[in-house]
Amino acid sequence: MRILLAGCAAAVVALGSPGAAGAQQGWVVRSSAQADLWFHGMAVVGFEGFTPLPLYDRSYADEVRRAKEAAGVFPTALDEIADRLQAEFERDSVFEVLHFVPLYFPAASPEEMLDALRSVAAGEPPDQPVVETMFGMNAVGAVLRSERQRRVLGDLVDALEEEWNVFLRARLAGRSDAAREATQRRWDSDVGPAVAGFRRQVRLASGVLMISPSLGPDGRIFAGDPRDDGDNVVAVSSVIGPEGAAALLAVRELCFPTVSALVQRMDVGGGNRVAAELTSSRAAVRCGNLLLEAADPGLAAEYRGAFLQALGQQGTDRGLFEAMYPADEELLEDLTRAIGIP
Repeated sequence: MRILLAGCAAAVVALGSPGAAGAQQGWVVRSSAQADLWFHGMAVVGFEGFTPLPLYDRSYADEVRRAKEAAGVFPTALDEIADRLQAEFERDSVFEVLHFVPLYFPAASPEEMLDALRSVAAGEPPDQPVVETMFGMNAVGAVLRSERQRRVLGDLVDALEEEWNVFLRARLAGRSDAAREATQRRWDSDVGPAVAGFRRQVRLASGVLMISPSLGPDGRIFAGDPRDDGDNVVAVSSVIGPEGAAALLAVRELCFPTVSALVQRMDVGGGNRVAAELTSSRAAVRCGNLLLEAADPGLAAEYRGAFLQALGQQGTDRGLFEAMYPADEELLEDLTRAIGIP
């Protein structure tokens, strides 16, 4: 998914960067409890966007409901207000910032993130500020400014706190680290090196890669301060494709800043934000395939397979892939030049 709403991006980027990844060498894969909690909440609420790919796994909410019923905790407060929250989010496009919130708190705990957001909702600074949450507080506060928006945020935060305490904390407690380890191995061994030149070119040399089971095939990227090669945060699904495939999904997200800039420069959609977003989403998928095909056709085939699976298709066929993710030829030609493929 795009870095942020076009109208909100400047406000957030001007605040600086999350500051969690700058010291890292290369990309570090994390299973993040705060990201799992937040994206879980968005998936349960059913807050989607207008991209061709789902933002959240379409089976996740039903699986969670069955687990809650089995544990005797359904409905939780989040379940009870989900319809109201969904209506609030969909009536005001500024709430699309919520799809990115965990990327602004990459080093915070769930409790720290919720406390910080509760302060934003109240319009008051926290009693005991936490360094790991200051950027996120400023970023969300710069976008959600009205009393109504902050009241809705407060309702969501209260529901997520209960959700964490009565259900999700225990559910995550026994989680295996296998998916994170497999993704890190895959990134270090072949995917990362395959796109190393591109990463250097676009100043995305290092950062944090969050993986989460509630996310759909449309991931997230926050590319912090453009002067810093290392303060970048990406979030992708941990359940699409075989174990470790999240490393491949991340390539699409790394393409997004370049693709979005190119689509904007070409004035795709003539100022229609939805049309530009649809074009960018598909073009970013195609961009990832172009990068991987130039480096390693085998990786490209696996990448196509993952994104075909995301749309309910099987196989790795290039023709089917291109039909499912159509892109204008002129845009593809310009994109090929922009990413440095001869």
